[in-house]
Amino acid sequence: MFAIITAAFEDRLLLIYMVVMTNMRADVMIRAGVWSGVENARAKGRRIGRPQMTADDIPAAFLRYYPANKAGALNVSELARVCDLSRTTVYKYIGLLEE
Repeated sequence: MFAIITAAFEDRLLLIYMVVMTNMRADVMIRAGVWSGVENARAKGRRIGRPQMTADDIPAAFLRYYPANKAGALNVSELARVCDLSRTTVYKYIGLLEE
């Protein structure tokens, strides 16, 4: 009886090992394919990723209320609320305008 339990256990271990190795190989293949695509796009002169943001891209709602923030009438949280933006985005826009 002990031999039957051991054999089943060894079979399960072998199956788990095969599944893990297959997943690792799939991850490596996917990663290699992605990097190949990125290198191919760069070779063709395409930019990868999100485009850089400039002060011209800032929404009009933010520009309308920004002077009140600069004067101290609105803090960052209030400015974010009235513009329907996150505070992180507000700080990003402030940084772009103050460059």
